[in-house]
Amino acid sequence: ITRASYKLLKDAGINTVYGHSEVVGTKSEKYVFNALDICAELGLVYFVRDIVFDRFCGGHRDDYNGFKPFDELTDAEKADLKRDFTASLNRYINHPAFGGIAFFDEPGLKHMTGIETAKRWFDELGVGKVFYVNMLSYCANDDMLRYGQASPSEKSKKQWSDIRFPENIHENRFIRYSVLLDALEKAAHPSVYSFDMYAMERLAGIEKAVHKSLYELTGFMKAYANRRNAEYWAFLQVGGDWDRYVRVPDRADMALQINVNLAYGAQGLQLFPTCYPNDWYGFDYRVGLFDRYGEKTPLYDFTKELLLHVKEVGGELKASRFDGVYTVGPFDTDGIKSGEGKPDFECVFNGDLPEYCSAAPTTELDVSTDSQLLIGKFTAKNGKKLFYLVNNSVTRKANAEIKFSGKAAVTENAKRSVKESRLCIKDWQYGEGILLALQ
Repeated sequence: ITRASYKLLKDAGINTVYGHSEVVGTKSEKYVFNALDICAELGLVYFVRDIVFDRFCGGHRDDYNGFKPFDELTDAEKADLKRDFTASLNRYINHPAFGGIAFFDEPGLKHMTGIETAKRWFDELGVGKVFYVNMLSYCANDDMLRYGQASPSEKSKKQWSDIRFPENIHENRFIRYSVLLDALEKAAHPSVYSFDMYAMERLAGIEKAVHKSLYELTGFMKAYANRRNAEYWAFLQVGGDWDRYVRVPDRADMALQINVNLAYGAQGLQLFPTCYPNDWYGFDYRVGLFDRYGEKTPLYDFTKELLLHVKEVGGELKASRFDGVYTVGPFDTDGIKSGEGKPDFECVFNGDLPEYCSAAPTTELDVSTDSQLLIGKFTAKNGKKLFYLVNNSVTRKANAEIKFSGKAAVTENAKRSVKESRLCIKDWQYGEGILLALQ
């Protein structure tokens, strides 16, 4: 946590920093206030982590700071918690860089009562900032749905045996996942929905496989957030090799992650890890945009370039209504054929979009392409149509022609131009996106 490191974030186009291992109420507390001061100087926003938050979500594993499950607190203990919660937040909520609290990561159903109470007390402070909770992915097993990302002891499971699932919980992964999201909606009425699921993987022996969650879970979460008039913030994978499946992304991987999410109408992009977490000393490689010594990683320059394009198109997309996605052209199945019949091959994206957020092709574009394009449909406030087009591959360049009536403003590689009646693209780079706004 240095000015130089945070300046790297600022220069890369990042505007918000989440606390990680620096936590108010612990020995690392001073770094929280250092981070806030640096963010204020550079014009960044900071989400604070505070040990008092864990007292609302305690008990999900034996070594979790020794806090009792919230449901087991007496009225007197809850009164003490409210006093401590309010006193602690009053130390930083008026800081100019304060943007909200990073309340909890990947809770389970048993944490929802604590989350509901904390959100109510947070709103009572009237700060009008973000109360941030990041969710599990749809790969969560039954224990994770109940207790969150870390499984509790058998003793805790017995204490929490009151959690019951609907009878159709195992019918499909979206019914399962909806149980968790519905509980969060009831508890906190989120203004933002977020999950982390890393899609750039080695699956079925395919080195450049893309997990279908990039489309399937993204579409499901975007549709869920839309129905609740909330935003969807996407997680981007800026590292890997923490297990044998997740690979370190290259430029094509990063471009596809960013642009698929823009095509699906994401209103925020979250990079993890943006910097090398200082509790990951066991890893001998460099991940994120800069390492724990403050040196740029190989991912920094191309991610900065891609985020410059996001800065050019993001505001226009965010201000428009998202109308769904569709694809045009053949998907590059040659790149995944080697995995057929192997374990996990069913998780590899094969060009087929899920039902969530899928839409009929527009009649306002006539598209011909030799490789699949993902096209997001949007309507601006003035009624004009916008389309976000993505070369939907990390292994194949595309050659495409897009015809339309009249003129269109085209933003490609962060540069805007005006085209009349058609746009021709040769050697469209892997995963790259283009905004086309009809005039």
